[in-house]
This record gives sequence, structure tokens and C-alpha cells, in this order.
Amino acid sequence: MAEPRVRSSTASPCACPRSLAAPLRLGTPPVVGRVERGALLLDLRSLPAQHDAALGSAVLACAGTLRG
Repeated sequence: MAEPRVRSSTASPCACPRSLAAPLRLGTPPVVGRVERGALLLDLRSLPAQHDAALGSAVLACAGTLRG
């Protein structure tokens, strides 16, 4: 039996998660999360598994631009 997919993920590579949330929403593909308790939360329940790689790439690309 295959392992279940992660249902949520926390991305907080910068001091201010809000600074990561805005560019992710505006990116391609758009990634919508919420900031809670100082972390950016991404809910994967509505994301089909075939889009996991695109999501990961979007988050890493955005985090890379913020780190400079």
C-alpha cells in the first residue's frame, strides 16, 4: 500500500512568512496558503498528486528570490 500524501506543510524559510505568501499567490502556478503562529501553512488536501512537483518548485523558487 502506498504511503498517504502529506496533508499540510509548513514553509517558513524567511523571517516573515507573509513576505513569502504574497509572491506565491501571484506566481505560476498560484499557491495559496495561510499565515498562522508565525508560519506559512500550505494545505495539500485539494491539490492532485500530479501537481506536487510544480508546488515544490514554486515554493523553492519564491524562497530563493527572498533569500537573495
